[in-house]
Amino acid sequence: MRHLALCGLLTLAIMAGCAMPGNDTSALKVASAVASAPAPVATPTPTPAPTPVPVVKPRHKTRPPASAVSAVTGKPAPGSKFARLRIGMSRKQVEALIGLPGDVKTTQVGAYTHDETFYQHEGSLLFVKNGAVLSHITVDTSASGYQ
Repeated sequence: MRHLALCGLLTLAIMAGCAMPGNDTSALKVASAVASAPAPVATPTPTPAPTPVPVVKPRHKTRPPASAVSAVTGKPAPGSKFARLRIGMSRKQVEALIGLPGDVKTTQVGAYTHDETFYQHEGSLLFVKNGAVLSHITVDTSASGYQ
């Protein structure tokens, strides 16, 4: 690549010397001096190895956001009634899916009521918003179904 650039420069110098009035040979001498000069040799610089970025672990455990916190105490057995439930279901959906509870405990909280329903060998469910929305599942396989 450098040789092509050098040859092009030499050709321009010769043409410029020929086109000058009086046909001065000084341009030809300069061009021949440039052509006879040794071309500088470029040595490639070694590429440095990438340095690994240290991973900093937090010193304390962070809590997940409130929306990601599970509202289930215990783990429902696979195939059990409570395993089919999801937080946020309506009370009508829950009762259509797993049946009526053995007992219900209603608590007044301000202007609203909360209902806790009890199921035999399953545990209890807490419904908020005047007993309409499932908010917490407590698994207890030894439950009697009554409060």
